[in-house]
Amino acid sequence: MNHAPSAWPIPPGSSDPGAGLASLSPMSLRWRRLATVAAAIHLALVAMSAAHFRFRSPAVNEVAQAYGSFSGSGAGYGYFSPELDTVLRARFFLTDAEGRTFVDSLEGGLNREARLRIGVLVTSIGERLLDEKGRRDLAARWAGKMLYRHPDARRVSVLLEDYALPSLRDYPAHPRTGWRYVYRATFAPKTGASR
Repeated sequence: MNHAPSAWPIPPGSSDPGAGLASLSPMSLRWRRLATVAAAIHLALVAMSAAHFRFRSPAVNEVAQAYGSFSGSGAGYGYFSPELDTVLRARFFLTDAEGRTFVDSLEGGLNREARLRIGVLVTSIGERLLDEKGRRDLAARWAGKMLYRHPDARRVSVLLEDYALPSLRDYPAHPRTGWRYVYRATFAPKTGASR
């Protein structure tokens, strides 16, 4: 009897591919089932994100959105549609005591994977642009990171920009592309604060 190759271990001398399950410990089988369920939930969240599906419960939406931001499953996959999702970037304009200004980014000095992860986090602020308090809190945290990275800076302006990219339909009439301002906030360290 010829069987297709199986991922499960087949006991020697057995022609039944399912016989390998009997040799697994109950704990090993539980972990495999748990991993399968976790993978299925992740793939379902990816598919729902691509379809822009929203749950009825705001609390469930918030949890799914947080998971999507941290795992990348909430990317939206806009490259499958004629309308591309907005690409966002965060830039930081820092000014030192002498009045010199220089620019930094969250991605500075990181490897490719870390830069991609930061890009996902920056895009997540774009999903919350209508929430003034949440946007301001996140910008303040980013500003704090920049002030920590550059202890001589006396002020930091957080600038969030999106890339204006016309749809394929609109491109012949409006071929201009470029970065445009979306949000800006300026922060300064507290006097006497330790770093």
